[in-house]
Amino acid sequence: MAKSVRMAQKDVDGFCTGTINANYTVSTNSITFLAYDTKEAAYRCRQFFLGSGIIKEIRSTTASADDFEAAQDITSSKVAVTDLTFAVTGNVVGDTVQPKVTMMIEMVSGTSSSSPTITIQTSVSKRELDI
Repeated sequence: MAKSVRMAQKDVDGFCTGTINANYTVSTNSITFLAYDTKEAAYRCRQFFLGSGIIKEIRSTTASADDFEAAQDITSSKVAVTDLTFAVTGNVVGDTVQPKVTMMIEMVSGTSSSSPTITIQTSVSKRELDI
């Protein structure tokens, strides 16, 4: 997930993110962005989100969010993700800040009722210079 977010491209048309020239769109427990698909050699819209305690990914067949396919689970059913949070800085066109996304995941074991909560946090900056 972090690598995909890091490789995001600016959505100059706004068909993926919903905002012209945005790198990312963040809403409750989800992030949407435009990414390069090496297998198809084309840009595709991608989204990571939390659904029923599982982190899922959906990809579009085009650069538009209108063409999303079925969601794929990216976390194991052996863990229950209780929170997925994204914080974006430097996403405003014309600012002088390199885009950066901080991702935080809170989870517990899906097989034990007395498991401690585990919190994982990482931050990635957009690979392509965008200041």
